[in-house]
Amino acid sequence: MSCKALFVVFIQVLLLYCDVESLCWVTYPIPDDNGQNSTCEYKGWEFKLGASFKSPTPYCEECTCTANGLSCCGYGKKDDFTVFIIPGCVQVDDDSTCDRQFVDSTDETQPCSAWERKRSLKNE
Repeated sequence: MSCKALFVVFIQVLLLYCDVESLCWVTYPIPDDNGQNSTCEYKGWEFKLGASFKSPTPYCEECTCTANGLSCCGYGKKDDFTVFIIPGCVQVDDDSTCDRQFVDSTDETQPCSAWERKRSLKNE
């Protein structure tokens, strides 16, 4: 089998086993008494037009309320657009944070040193 065919098979298998926890979505705005779009609702909370917020764990969604409705996308570990593959590390789900958490693949009690280096370079 050629390298190109193996690559295509690899991507298909990867997509088959990906655990997508979030995606982008939109809801309709809530009209006021005059029929004008004035607020958006998120999990029982109402937000005025122009409001933006990040919901905490376990939702991990970044949302904006506009006249067209509430638009939300996952962030951090719920960002379904970013796939991190770090050799020697595995991603773990920590419900106390929206941040991605990686640990050493041979000892899951230890943080992933490659991930910590990547994060420290990003923050410099």
